[in-house]
Amino acid sequence: MKKIYLDCNILLDFVLERKPFVKNASLILNLIAQKQCIGVVSPLTIANVYYMARKEKGKKYALEFAKQCQQIFEFCDNSGIALNQAIENYYKDFEDDIHLYSAIHSGIDTLVTRNPKDFLKLDNISIVTPDELLYSLGY
Repeated sequence: MKKIYLDCNILLDFVLERKPFVKNASLILNLIAQKQCIGVVSPLTIANVYYMARKEKGKKYALEFAKQCQQIFEFCDNSGIALNQAIENYYKDFEDDIHLYSAIHSGIDTLVTRNPKDFLKLDNISIVTPDELLYSLGY
């Protein structure tokens, strides 16, 4: 089963219903919820999404979404190793660097983001857009 790491923007597209991106974000989350692939996120992602959702939709909605995430996602460890690598190998965006190295240290081979150009290209991980992921899964 395909194991994918989701960047913050995918969950934010869903929670904030950002058009036209919400459609693909919804499809990806449904695939994960239906156990057609394994979704992995960082606790940092949930914290960021909670913050934005609370501002836009209220604390109750944001907390409920965080609880739902506990049900469908696996969580990677935002360990000191990933942090150290992000510091040592700074590319364009420190947060994206942390996500990349967290994904790598969690054994993920595919990171899904709407901004692949923001991530350092490495041989051991594919950086794909939601469209590319869905196409690879037959959608």
